[in-house]
Amino acid sequence: LHTQDSYCKPFLNNRVCNMSLVYVSKGDYTKAMECYEDLKKIGLDLGDKRVYSIAVGNMGNLFFAQGLYTRAMEHYEEYKKVCLELGDTSGYSMAIGNMGNVSFKQGEYTKAIEYYEEQKKICLELGDKSGYSMAVDDIGDVYNEQGNYTKAIECYEEAINVGREFNIKRNLCDYLYSKAKLLYTLKEYENAKSTNNEANQMAIEVQRKDIVFSSTLLSHKLQALENPKEAVTNLTQMLSTETEDENVAAIHYEIYQINHSDEHRHEALERYQKLYAKTPNIDYKEKIEELNQYSGGKS
Repeated sequence: LHTQDSYCKPFLNNRVCNMSLVYVSKGDYTKAMECYEDLKKIGLDLGDKRVYSIAVGNMGNLFFAQGLYTRAMEHYEEYKKVCLELGDTSGYSMAIGNMGNVSFKQGEYTKAIEYYEEQKKICLELGDKSGYSMAVDDIGDVYNEQGNYTKAIECYEEAINVGREFNIKRNLCDYLYSKAKLLYTLKEYENAKSTNNEANQMAIEVQRKDIVFSSTLLSHKLQALENPKEAVTNLTQMLSTETEDENVAAIHYEIYQINHSDEHRHEALERYQKLYAKTPNIDYKEKIEELNQYSGGKS
């Protein structure tokens, strides 16, 4: 799943936008939201719909990041409307993709595919290969969640091919990881390992920290198939340096999957519950249900 953030791209010299970017990078969404509210007011006061649309779209991104999906969808709808009025086809496409992201996070998979298919069509017409490949990969994620692995693989491979052809490495490492993760699910471990290694090396090269983390985690899961003790040791070392709550929860979860330690099950469950209370997305919800099931429903 890709979030198509475009924080203030046309207005990087604007003081308000510069401040918002600083706050976003620090995870201070309250301050960032205040900046976008100011920018929105500037747009309204000046009658500048483009400034207004940038503010509204970025507010949607902040609501999305916090799991406030209804608010996010409202802002993406408004962003889409204004982009349509302005004839901003690229912005319209981004709005549609973000609406697909909201639907995906809420488990509304049919709607998500409809949004992604529309985005894919627009990107094809615009010649936007990056946006096109992202939409294809996102459709693959939906099929993956639905258990339609044949179609998911087809989507991932198409996205990978486009990424390779146009050298879109920052996205390509993500597509490779998506495919590797599914190959692991399908127990095609050798293919999963080689694909994941490529994803990891490319992510390091382009400094995609999220994919570096996820692909490293998958490499230890693959290692656990042959040497579970060493895999747990490596995962425990990751815990000692990781600071992001979501990543810490994921590491505890994977250790539990390997050694069935109730200590790690409890740590993962507790952290996912806190994450879900702050950001109620379907991924956290499914992890909580799964971990509760392992414990007979106890938390």
